[in-house]
Amino acid sequence: MSPASAAAARVAVGLEGFENLTYGTRVYRVRYRTQDRGQAVEATAFLAFPTDDSGAVAEAPTGLWVHPTMGVIDACGPTGLGLVGAAYPMLMASAGFAVAAPDYLGMNGWGEASDQIHPYIIPEPTAVASLDAVRALWRFADEAIDPAATMPLQRGVIWGASEGGFAALWADRYAPGYLPEFK
Repeated sequence: MSPASAAAARVAVGLEGFENLTYGTRVYRVRYRTQDRGQAVEATAFLAFPTDDSGAVAEAPTGLWVHPTMGVIDACGPTGLGLVGAAYPMLMASAGFAVAAPDYLGMNGWGEASDQIHPYIIPEPTAVASLDAVRALWRFADEAIDPAATMPLQRGVIWGASEGGFAALWADRYAPGYLPEFK
């Protein structure tokens, strides 16, 4: 996404006041492995990376965007909503963050449907799946993107609204034990 497209995305979601978004973005929809109560499950997420004129930003702080309540079924996962679902991760990437933006468990936004019920506002599965999306971001940058071109730093920010505020709180609380390298 070019800086001009990022500007259009800001308008689409009512964030016209964000003026210092200087990067283009590259956004991917991915499926990643996480777990729920010790059982392996597959989840979906957006991964967004800032880009400059050369096509990438060498180092970027990690951003974890956890979305507001959008429903509780697969069709409500942001990865299934196109530009609307990708707007916030793209905006964060436009500000210079490498972003993991997971759908919640039970909300696979694309591909094979989830076989579980969304654990709405339950701390552990929400935090664990969100932090595993950060792991997926780091691994994707290392394996699928030239690591010399784009490397998310192991420091950054967790940001969310509504249900995402709940998710951000619990991801922050679980991070020291579950993903201690994320500062």
